[in-house]
Amino acid sequence: MPDYTLKILAVCGSGVVSSSMVVTRLKEILADNGIKKVKTFELTPAMIKSHLERDPADLIISTTQIAETFDIPIINAVALLSGIGEDKFIEELISTINQILQEKGE
Repeated sequence: MPDYTLKILAVCGSGVVSSSMVVTRLKEILADNGIKKVKTFELTPAMIKSHLERDPADLIISTTQIAETFDIPIINAVALLSGIGEDKFIEELISTINQILQEKGE
């Protein structure tokens, strides 16, 4: 199990409802895959840039459109709400996290 704490931004339109649901499911998926050191932040798209300036993160998962680009991966998390394509989301999530951990030397 990696020692590095992943920082993940969960983004939705209001920064509250959908992102909370996504974070709950996200933590279950990550725990099932042996990744337990995770810190999440629930934000709106408008909050991402200022948050990253204060506290860098490793990954953004979002249930809404994000107009800006950032230096970290962004994964569409709508599948966690709808259940449609959830397996593909999980595959992309775990692959991306493994790549992040590899870059961090974990």
